[in-house]
Amino acid sequence: MRSYVRFIITIAALFACSLCFSEPASHDTPPVDLSCPLSLREEIIKEINLARKDPKAYAAFLKEFKKFYDGNKMKRSGKKIIMTKEGVKVVEEAITYLKSLDPLPLLKLSNGMSLAAKDHIDEISGTSLTGHVGSAGSLPGDRVNRFGTWSDAIGENICYGFDSPREIVIWMIIDDGFASRGHRVNIFRPEFHFAGAWVCRHPLYDFMCVITFAGKFEEKNK
Repeated sequence: MRSYVRFIITIAALFACSLCFSEPASHDTPPVDLSCPLSLREEIIKEINLARKDPKAYAAFLKEFKKFYDGNKMKRSGKKIIMTKEGVKVVEEAITYLKSLDPLPLLKLSNGMSLAAKDHIDEISGTSLTGHVGSAGSLPGDRVNRFGTWSDAIGENICYGFDSPREIVIWMIIDDGFASRGHRVNIFRPEFHFAGAWVCRHPLYDFMCVITFAGKFEEKNK
C-alpha cells in the first residue's frame, strides 16, 4: 500500500507561453523517429545524476551556457535561434539555486519507466497535442503502471527542441517561463529514486524528450 502519493507533472514546450523559435519549424519534416537507443537513455539519466551528485559543481555548466544568450535570444551554433521568455536572468537564478543544494541520491534507470515515456511520445508525436495528457486521456501514472507498479511519488518532465543529454538537463534546470520551476524541482526532488527517458524526432519542434520519475518502481517483467 502506498503511504502517500504525490503527482507532479510539468512541461517545457517551445510555444508562446514559454519560448519560441525565431523561425517557424517546418511542417515538411522527415517521418517521426521513435527509436531511442539504450545508450542515449543511459546518458540522460547519467546527466541528471551528475547534477544530483554535485549540484554546486554542475552550476559551472549553466554558467558556460550563458554564452548562448543575447538578450532574450538563445543562439547555439548550427541550431535555430530560440526566443526565451526570461533571458539570462533565469540562468543566474538557476545557478544560485544549484549552489544552495546538497548532494542527492542517484536515480536508477528503469526500462519500464522509459517505455512509459515512449508511450507518451507514441501517442502525441505527429499530432498537435502537447502536455501530459495522452491522446486517449492517459496520465503519467497510468502509462508507468503499464510496465510495473510505482509508489510514493510520480512525476514527468517534457521538453521540446533539444536532443543532447546535457542541453536537455540544463534546459529543464533553467525552466524558462515557468514560475513554479517544476522541471527544476523534479530533477532535484529527493524522494525520486527511479527514472526513465525517451527522445525522438518531433515534426514541429525538431525533438521531444520525456522523462518519468518515481519514488519506487517495481518492473512488471524483470
